[in-house]
Amino acid sequence: MKKNISQNGFTLIEILVAVFIMSVGFLALSQMEFLSVRQKQMAEAGSKATNVIQFAADRDLAEIKRVALLNIRTFIVESSGNTADYTYCDGSSDSSVCSNCPCNPLARVATDPTVVETKATQCAAIDLDSSDVKSVNYTTDETTCLSNYNSLGADGLLILRSASVASVASSTTLTSIFTVNLTYSVKSLEQFIDSNFSLATRDNLAVQGIVITAQTEDYSDTVPVSAGAWGSVVVPHVP
Repeated sequence: MKKNISQNGFTLIEILVAVFIMSVGFLALSQMEFLSVRQKQMAEAGSKATNVIQFAADRDLAEIKRVALLNIRTFIVESSGNTADYTYCDGSSDSSVCSNCPCNPLARVATDPTVVETKATQCAAIDLDSSDVKSVNYTTDETTCLSNYNSLGADGLLILRSASVASVASSTTLTSIFTVNLTYSVKSLEQFIDSNFSLATRDNLAVQGIVITAQTEDYSDTVPVSAGAWGSVVVPHVP
């Protein structure tokens, strides 16, 4: 007479299947954790990049306004019958903005801001631990830009600034009207090495565009001709 022996428990195959299923689940959880951390890092980097662009754009726009006001001040002083101070535009002082009066305010961001279809892209290294606007120096040379970045000795980013003159229109009351399109973008060091001066969104942490319109006005009836070419003074309309 044979006895039926009942065996309780799991077979080796069942255990292996269970371990495999659990491994897949843990792998998925670890992948989700990695993606979550990665998304957080990208969001933080994007936020820093946006702040850098705002910082750089505000700096440039403030300087454009300052130079334009210096030209207007000269016009007002000469209109009142007094002699204006031209040291800001004649290159005679270390504090001179330019060497030829009147200064072109848009020369701050564009290499030749009154010539249509000109375009230039510049690069600068930004020290995230410093808020000194004077330490931001733009260059069109990639090697120099990388050298400036390496000299920071701190956490930093690279910012690109592209300026192009879009159009010119003649008018009976204004000598000319034109627009300058500014594009700012911020890259990490790795992105700059991979894409150089590319302004494509996929190659940057953040990208932002600003349009500045400007007109030229004739101040020559008020400002002496000997003081410079005041017959075509650039007056920007800064946002």
